[in-house]
Amino acid sequence: MGSVEIVGGHYLILPGQKPRGGGFASVHRAVDTRDGSSVAVKFVSGAADRVVRKLFQREVELLQAANRTNHPNIIRLVDSGYDETATPYLVLQWVEDSLRDVLDVESPMEWDVFANRVLRPIAGAISYLHQLGIEHRDLKPDNVLWDEPGVPLLADFGIAKQQRDADDTTMTVGQAGTPLYAPPERSGKHRYVRDVYSLAVLAVQGLTAQADRAKDLHELIPRLDRLGLPTELDELLRRSLDLDPTKRPQNAREFSRVLNESLERLQPGERLLQLRLNLTKRAQQELAGPNGSRESASRILAEDLSGATHGALFWDPQTKAVDRGAFVVSGDALRIIVKFNEDSGDLVVVSVRKPEYEELERHRESSLRLDGFIRWTFAAPLNPFAGGGETRELLQRLGDHHDRASGGLDDERFGAELLSAWRRILTARENLGASQVGPLDFESFTPRGYNETRFDLLSDPETDLVGSEWQILDEGGRPKGRGQAVQQNAGALTLRWEWRDDLTPPAKGTLTPYLGPTQIAIDRQRDALQRLESGKARLAKLLELLADPTKALPPVAAEDIEWVSQIDESKQIAVAAGLGTQDCIVVSGPPGTGKTRMISELVAQQLLRSPESKILLVSQTHVAIDNALQRLTELGIHGVVRMGREDDSRVAHSSRNLLLDSQLQVWAAAVRGRAEKHFIEYAESAGIAAAQLRAAVDLQEWLVARQTTEMLAERLKEAARADDTTASRLELLDDPEDLRKRLKDARQRETQLVKAARENLSGLIDLDSKVDASDVRAAIELILSQSEAGDQLLELMRLQADWLQRIASDDRLASVYLASSRVVAGTCLGFIGHRAARDLTYDLCIVDEASKATSTEALVSLVRAERIVLVGDTHQLPPLDEDLLRRKDLLEEASLTPELVKETLFERLSGHLPEENRFRLTRQYRMIPPIGAMISSCFYDGWLESAPKPVLAGYETLGKPVLWLDTSRLKDRRETRDPRNAGSFVNHCEADLTISRLQSINTAIERGLIPSGAGDGRLHVIVISPYRSQLDELQRRIDRIKQTLNHLAIDVESVDALRALIWAPPRREPIPVDAPISNDPSHWGDDLQLLL
Repeated sequence: MGSVEIVGGHYLILPGQKPRGGGFASVHRAVDTRDGSSVAVKFVSGAADRVVRKLFQREVELLQAANRTNHPNIIRLVDSGYDETATPYLVLQWVEDSLRDVLDVESPMEWDVFANRVLRPIAGAISYLHQLGIEHRDLKPDNVLWDEPGVPLLADFGIAKQQRDADDTTMTVGQAGTPLYAPPERSGKHRYVRDVYSLAVLAVQGLTAQADRAKDLHELIPRLDRLGLPTELDELLRRSLDLDPTKRPQNAREFSRVLNESLERLQPGERLLQLRLNLTKRAQQELAGPNGSRESASRILAEDLSGATHGALFWDPQTKAVDRGAFVVSGDALRIIVKFNEDSGDLVVVSVRKPEYEELERHRESSLRLDGFIRWTFAAPLNPFAGGGETRELLQRLGDHHDRASGGLDDERFGAELLSAWRRILTARENLGASQVGPLDFESFTPRGYNETRFDLLSDPETDLVGSEWQILDEGGRPKGRGQAVQQNAGALTLRWEWRDDLTPPAKGTLTPYLGPTQIAIDRQRDALQRLESGKARLAKLLELLADPTKALPPVAAEDIEWVSQIDESKQIAVAAGLGTQDCIVVSGPPGTGKTRMISELVAQQLLRSPESKILLVSQTHVAIDNALQRLTELGIHGVVRMGREDDSRVAHSSRNLLLDSQLQVWAAAVRGRAEKHFIEYAESAGIAAAQLRAAVDLQEWLVARQTTEMLAERLKEAARADDTTASRLELLDDPEDLRKRLKDARQRETQLVKAARENLSGLIDLDSKVDASDVRAAIELILSQSEAGDQLLELMRLQADWLQRIASDDRLASVYLASSRVVAGTCLGFIGHRAARDLTYDLCIVDEASKATSTEALVSLVRAERIVLVGDTHQLPPLDEDLLRRKDLLEEASLTPELVKETLFERLSGHLPEENRFRLTRQYRMIPPIGAMISSCFYDGWLESAPKPVLAGYETLGKPVLWLDTSRLKDRRETRDPRNAGSFVNHCEADLTISRLQSINTAIERGLIPSGAGDGRLHVIVISPYRSQLDELQRRIDRIKQTLNHLAIDVESVDALRALIWAPPRREPIPVDAPISNDPSHWGDDLQLLL
């Protein structure tokens, strides 16, 4: 080896320094040229030997496994590889001394000092290896390094062995290791006890003066006799040195447990560890607000930590393992995450949160009590170098506590961390909504019909606002109108009004973003997390199942099923499993495989087998729910309720009669009809004309409706006065929008009742359209005065009117009606929009399009069900979180990774449930076979089959059914940002190609190569694009040449609109696709996935 050598491109071997080691390896001191830090480069000799390479690879893998959790007492692996001579090398942190150096220079330590500074941490490191299934097999002072602060580090894994590895090196290296520190048995039959023996030898030798140390194993017990150790420690070492391996502690975990318990009993007068906490900027703001000082933040935290505190190692939900360099502390009300900075030796508070009481209490129950041996401080230390050892002692104790308690605890801890991560995601989404856009000042407006207004803005927003909601406030900050942005142009925004008190906005003013629905949605998801954490989920083991899906029970497939509809074999298998699921199954259904048909069959079969079952059916989209309900109606399923608002245009016409409010109105009408028939018979016998009695009944209902109107008006005032971000968003007060609708309905009902009464009276009593309560009461008394039974009739009418009003407005009666229903259906968050639905639970929950729901959105329904069936497709569009994923600051602030944000429950369960809980719908019926084959090959590994389907005759003259037009060689292929529509793109090159393709199809029809369409003789074509600006550009171009495309009926649609059309498509044959972003080759297909 030359005098100067650089290994791996970065590590400069320092010349003139004698290498360490022997046997298989030599260790050289080197410098990392990137940052000047010292490292150790360990070369493994005998590279050509297969056994040596096996040893090298094993050491790399085991160090990587150990370092993954940042264990404080295991050497850190920096890098590894092969140099230019093919010699394997490892790059490790440089540590100057070994434990042998310390023991040879110093006089023997006192037993308690040695036990705490050496034996306890090394036993903890070995215990950790044993939990990973790893034996070290060469524990001795030379392989325990000693860093500057005096922390022992376990090193040299060259002959370590992992339990699950098939070890073909045993015959070669089975007797490797240092004879004194290796037990006499040569068999590997009893795992881990070899390391336990070595720990005991290490203790005896370390506590014995150098000149008197044992040189052979028969001298160990006499040396132990001379040490005079406390009885408990003496007995532990004697057991560990027993020549019979079955009599030793079975592993280092048991050794550590006994050692720690002994030391705690032997050292009752324990000193307090003084540990200083440093606050990150984020932690400071979480404690004291955005403008709070570090001093005030420190005072707040110090007060919270002044009483009982509990700590545990931090469980990282990404690696699914504990991070032994970070821990969580629970104080009086706060929960903080603290990380140990190895470079500076500081403890850094990176996150502060005030959790729910139940979460805090659960963390305390599983944690180590800290206030008995720790004193927290925020002041700068007098000796900045003194804290490292105390910090490592805390980490060691937390590690020991974790190792003692980890049997069966990891799933519980991971479940808690999963909940914590989901809460942080919701907080990040909440912060995103609040920070995305501020108020918009407008200088003028233009009405567009009755229900839309275009506002001319003083500044042009940079973000896409279409779909967002806005409101106009009065001088007192109360909303006077609210609408949704339906169009955005340069300097202008058009709103479609949902409601407004004043038809004319001010000439100049401000539009304020309305975050109410977003906030309510987030709080509904928070409520689901709270139910899950507090054990209120209907499926008791739901949290455990989400933490470890492999624990799901296999379904017991139903047999002897008489199918109510024709479905293929893959659907039959999925339905049978759904009927027999014991907790959860997932069904992967690509586009066109008939997921709706499978779901409706499952509902029908469940109700046939158990008519009293309550089923919850939810989906992310209204169109999916309404198509499923239409199918259930065709199958004759009754007792179905559709949850949603009557004024929501997204609810299909076919489902409106199933809406809860509609069914309550039908119920009320039936009650009214039966009561009216009884009244008429009774009144006629009492001498009152039927028409006059009907008028009296209507007027009595008017009185109750007027009381309801006044009550709703008062509640609306209360809701308007309430802070929109507190009681109303928590749904403790009524939703103002819902109150306005109910108030409008009540007033309309008053008008209808007066009109009906006037018609029945036929001028007998003059009723003005603006009657008041006294006029109505007088009219009722006049009508009933014709009979001696008038008072009795009046009392009956009052009872009936009150009952009918309760049916329409009392949530308790709505709850009764829902409880008697068999199927409740709605969107993932919308199904609990009505108060009556929020406390219901279900026997079976089916989530359609589950792959499009975020984890927390799906949980809103899952916590309410005992058995779960998730239906979706991981290859379809996931939930849209691009805005949050672009905000690196929000992700960092919430300690989130993109992977954690993007993971859905469907993806999680699809990837980790047992195979017997996962099912596929394998046959698609929507795409023609050539397109289906391409999709199957590209996305489904070829398992998706296509049912026979005719292709468009003659189209093969223009090319294959799937045609890719590559624009990479065209100079003008790049897209440009559209200045008229923020956040959107235009690609003129691809628009040209799309128009050219349409002209080719039109020409082929003219020449008879392709038959014309049925009906009007035109062929129906859809042109789709993911960007609004590109759609506008395509539509303009098509409009200009419309007359020349006389054989085509062309629709230009967005991807989302096309997905909606797919549910009930007219016959549309070619679909030119325009994906205007021109990507680099490494990113091709970014838009392709949008088309599935």
